[in-house]
Amino acid sequence: MLNDTHAGKVDVIYSDPPYNTGRNDFIYNDRHVDRDDAYRHSKWLSFMHKRLNLFGRLIDRPPFLARKLRASQTRPANEVDDGEESQAHPHPDPLPRGPQGEGDGIATPLPGLAMTVHKMRYNIGLVIARRAKPTKQSTDRLSMPVCSGPAKTIGMRLLQGAACVAALCLVGVAWAGPAAAVEIALACGAVGQELALCREAAEAWSERSGNSVRIIATPNDSDQRLALFQQLLAARSDAIDVMQIDVVWPGILARHLVDLSPYVPAAERAGHLPVVIANNTVAGRLVALPWFVDVGLLYYRRDLLEKYHRPVPQTWTELSETAQAIQDGERAGGNTRLWGFVFQARAYEGLTCNAMEWIASQGGGRLVEDDGSTGLHRREAAQALELARGWVGTIAPEGVLTYMEDETRGVFQTGQAVFMRNWPYVWALANAPGSAIAGKVGLAELPAAPGEAHTGVLGGAQLAVSAYSKHPEIAADLVRALTSAEVQKRRAIAAGFNPTRPALYSDPEVLAANPHYATLAIVLDHALARPSRVTGIAYNRVSSAFWNAVHDVLSGREDANAALAELEERLARIRGEGWAQ
Repeated sequence: MLNDTHAGKVDVIYSDPPYNTGRNDFIYNDRHVDRDDAYRHSKWLSFMHKRLNLFGRLIDRPPFLARKLRASQTRPANEVDDGEESQAHPHPDPLPRGPQGEGDGIATPLPGLAMTVHKMRYNIGLVIARRAKPTKQSTDRLSMPVCSGPAKTIGMRLLQGAACVAALCLVGVAWAGPAAAVEIALACGAVGQELALCREAAEAWSERSGNSVRIIATPNDSDQRLALFQQLLAARSDAIDVMQIDVVWPGILARHLVDLSPYVPAAERAGHLPVVIANNTVAGRLVALPWFVDVGLLYYRRDLLEKYHRPVPQTWTELSETAQAIQDGERAGGNTRLWGFVFQARAYEGLTCNAMEWIASQGGGRLVEDDGSTGLHRREAAQALELARGWVGTIAPEGVLTYMEDETRGVFQTGQAVFMRNWPYVWALANAPGSAIAGKVGLAELPAAPGEAHTGVLGGAQLAVSAYSKHPEIAADLVRALTSAEVQKRRAIAAGFNPTRPALYSDPEVLAANPHYATLAIVLDHALARPSRVTGIAYNRVSSAFWNAVHDVLSGREDANAALAELEERLARIRGEGWAQ
């Protein structure tokens, strides 16, 4: 109403919008945002982006900046809750660094991103970015990171006023190339070798194609990166043409991504792992190409299995018995800190992966089937969870209920565990010089009940093209180049990024650099995808409901049958009459 009566006549607006903590309702797209919605923070940002766009039309003289409220060490009642702190915090170093730690150069305020809001752990007000297109001054290479030191333009001062929030303070990495028809903005690796390899492949494509590439370094934290992408895409911004997305994001972001099918020949698509292509195909549209892949694996102490004359366990029951026998034997010999099995059991996405593996490999079905129906078989699923509950406090420490990937790795790599479930990245670290278990580690498929398939949950990253790119065909060509067999081979040999092309797992040069790929290839043949493709934007709610139910069982707060019954009811409510796409 005010936009109809007072547009351009208002100088200052104060807003104190709802923020969902479970105590107050927060409605987004006509839906209540639950307390356990893993992306409630990014939804709040999107909500505020729309609200501030309305405010912007009322303001008399943009650019404008709301007053930053006094920071307080007292946590206000309507602040973020503990479960969302990892998503709400700005990245510790909002300017991603290069391999040696230096700032990588130019700062690129994103065109089309008119304004943004961020809430931190302490009380902070609204900060609104400049409503103007980037100027030459704002994109010139700076001699210092823009998040520190004097700002050279008013746009830079406004960015500093936003406390260098990652969503506003991105670092571009540019290089001089041949005269280019267009420039493609690419968001891939953020730091270190990942960034270097991305830059290397992009430069090669730039030289061949005659187009230029500008790399946008995004936050390392996955949740922060998704929040940024959601914000840009909701604003229909063309600031990023090609983006690296997680394996569970195609369903969440599909409506904002280009269908790559017309740009990628069928024979080329067939060169990738079918399970990943299927994961990236939403409602018949190929919304991303596979970039690299991960899968859940069983790590074991080869020396300890040999010492106790035990084979690599094929079933979960065998794993339980072997872990207990070796743990008891080693503790009797003086190693009182040794545990039999460690895994990821904190209430987060990693527990969704672990529990899906336990249940599917013991005949308990899948969380959501391809047709959208809930797929858990109550009896077998409950048995799988009860077996896992029995591990906690016996062959696994009570603290496993707080473990994520690196906590798990830390216990195993220091020689204090017989078995570990983790991702492929651990292999190189466990066998690196200085590791307590270097040369003593084995790798295998995760166990399964007799007659059931051994499986690991699929992880990894994809490359997608924004539907708001001004050059989708050229951006798609860059995606094809970066996901080519040549580039994936180079990345596998140089840094162990697992290819999404099965042929590379038998390549002699790739195997020489990564001997464990022989095992990895077997596991990838029957990897299990999470149901993000089917559940779409509801995936985070589905996963959150699942991991919380499983955590309640593992911690002894609830019986497995009761927890699964409640889960089924919860999933039915989330689904409604169909998964939202």
